[in-house]
Formats: sequence, C-alpha cells, structure tokens
Amino acid sequence: MKLESESQEPKVTTYTADISICSQICRLAVHEYGLKDTENVNVDIEYAMDNYEPWFVRMQPKMTVPVLKYDDQIIGDSRDIMLFLAQKHDHKELYPTNKKPAIDKYIDEFYSKFGYIGAFTFGNLASRSEEMRKFILLRKA
Repeated sequence: MKLESESQEPKVTTYTADISICSQICRLAVHEYGLKDTENVNVDIEYAMDNYEPWFVRMQPKMTVPVLKYDDQIIGDSRDIMLFLAQKHDHKELYPTNKKPAIDKYIDEFYSKFGYIGAFTFGNLASRSEEMRKFILLRKA
C-alpha cells in the first residue's frame, strides 16, 4: 500500500549549463525518470560566471554544475545525481541489480577520462583572453 507522500511528484529543480556535459547527464536522467514537476535554471558558467555568485555558492560550495534540488535535498554531482535518482525511483528499473556491474564499469570509465574533457573546456576558455586565463588559474586550487 502506497502512502500519500509516496505518490506525490517531487519538486525538482536542475541547475545546469548548456555547454556542460555533466549538466546534460543530469537533465537526461531527470527526463528518463519521468519527473514532471521540474524546473531548469540555466547557470552561465562562461561569461556571467553565475557559479561564483553567492546564491549558487551557498547551494553548491564546489561552484560546479549540475546541481539537483529534489524537494529539500541538494545533490551536486552528475554521478551522485544518477545514483540518487536510481535509489529514489528504483521502480523504474533504470539501474537494475543484474546490470549494475556493467553500468558501474561504463560510468567509471567515463569519469576516469573526464579530466580530458574538462581540460579542453577550460583550455578553450583560457584562450579567449589573458584576463580569463588568469581568472581560471586563480580558481584552480
């Protein structure tokens, strides 16, 4: 027997950037789980640098996208978001027990190579101007 709270749709907000592969993973996961009451907030991580704004830093101290707000819970990493949604919505069977080892291996391989993608992105941003290069290098620590 389902409780009333279990049948209610969660209030979901995604904080993502269009250029971010991890943001795309987050939005795709939300779509695949069929979450209907969802709002997407675009976070400009290129020019406006919204991810350094106080409202965003309070929510995500790492200053990275994506961030998922699921009711009152905040999850701030695409991998953690996928695992969180799999646990919350296990009835969708998008992360079935018999396929977890293969799925985990694929995800581990993707994230082990992700640094190359990040270096390309920041390398591209750093080439735009000397000021941008200095800004990125200061925030690298």
